[in-house]
Amino acid sequence: MMAAYNSVLPRFTFACDKTRPRNDWCRDSLYERAKQAGPDYIGLYRKFYRQASSMHHLDFAGIVAHSGADLLADMAPSWAHLEDALVATGCAYRAINLYDEIANLGFKDRLERGPGADYVAACNAI
Repeated sequence: MMAAYNSVLPRFTFACDKTRPRNDWCRDSLYERAKQAGPDYIGLYRKFYRQASSMHHLDFAGIVAHSGADLLADMAPSWAHLEDALVATGCAYRAINLYDEIANLGFKDRLERGPGADYVAACNAI
């Protein structure tokens, strides 16, 4: 396994240090990739990235973004967003099932007994 890892490591290292893997899979930053995609995408990056990053890392701006009119933050896990969470979970679960089917991995029964059953139970409980 280490021989296989070492054989591909140079593709994922810093330009100046071929022994140290990068933190990201892509050499270019998200900003650079948006810039390369064109003016429409760099505009979306500038409008959206800072707020999305703050919400993800939960810095002060992220907490403010989670605040309602009452100035109380409603952060996950939250009953207020349960239906949205279940919709997102359903999408992820269906994608995993489809991937399992396409790749012929053989996890269908395991997925249905585990996360599938839990998902159905959660949906039926609301």
